Amino acid sequence: MGLFSKSLARIRSESGFATPYAFYHRNGGRHAFPFTFAYYLKIERGDSLPRPDWLPAILSLLRIPPTEALYRKFITDYLRDSFGKEETYQALIAPLLCQHVKEEDPGKQATKRLMTEKAYHVTPAQFKAILRDAATYWSFECLVNEHGTLSEEDLIDTIKEPKAKIKAGLTRLIKHKLVRKTAKGRYSSPLSDKFYVFPRTYKGFDIDRAKLWALENAIEKRQGAELFNGGILMRAEEGAVRLAMRGLSDAIESAGAHSVTQKGEGTALFLLQARVRKLLPF
Repeated sequence: MGLFSKSLARIRSESGFATPYAFYHRNGGRHAFPFTFAYYLKIERGDSLPRPDWLPAILSLLRIPPTEALYRKFITDYLRDSFGKEETYQALIAPLLCQHVKEEDPGKQATKRLMTEKAYHVTPAQFKAILRDAATYWSFECLVNEHGTLSEEDLIDTIKEPKAKIKAGLTRLIKHKLVRKTAKGRYSSPLSDKFYVFPRTYKGFDIDRAKLWALENAIEKRQGAELFNGGILMRAEEGAVRLAMRGLSDAIESAGAHSVTQKGEGTALFLLQARVRKLLPF
């Protein structure tokens, strides 16, 4: 016992959560986890193993997926601790996992490292405040994607929302420490130089995610345009599809390297998405 706890602590740290307390409570605490904080500490100390059906939730709450190598170690260390004796693991499980695992691309490693070093995990309470209305959400997005400062008038001109709603949204964001007001009456965000990550897997998350999608769809219809929509319908084993999903996730992370925080010719807020849906068992 103890191998899994070390893998979990490493992935938790590399996902941007410096402490067990931060990981548990910034994700929403007991509303998100199927166990108490005291029990989570037992897991990280190596005093207990989580139930197998809790592992997907724990991985999801890390928000930044582990590298392929760390994911493999996370699972194999869990199995090693579950079997107790290393000899039993080597006899039953190791032969099934002996295929060569290629070393991760250095560029991908650099992107992942940059993301985790600058990660800011938005709490469920902050997320709910951000999604209050269009004025609040788009004020947040404009400010976290701007290295300098913006005025109320800048936001009104960009978002096309009434001044009263913009002011109320900014007040709400300041209350939740997502935006600050300068001495000159302009606004900035302490998250503008960070990789901010929205929460997931807490009670009510599906409702909040639907609000997010509605806000994005509404502004696309009003001011934006769809640049690409492609996909493939295929019959495959789910394991192979989940492997492909990791590739899609890596591609989106790499695209983030092209983001800028200053206005330039042709700059806009773009939404890049990857979507995989299981349609029909066949």
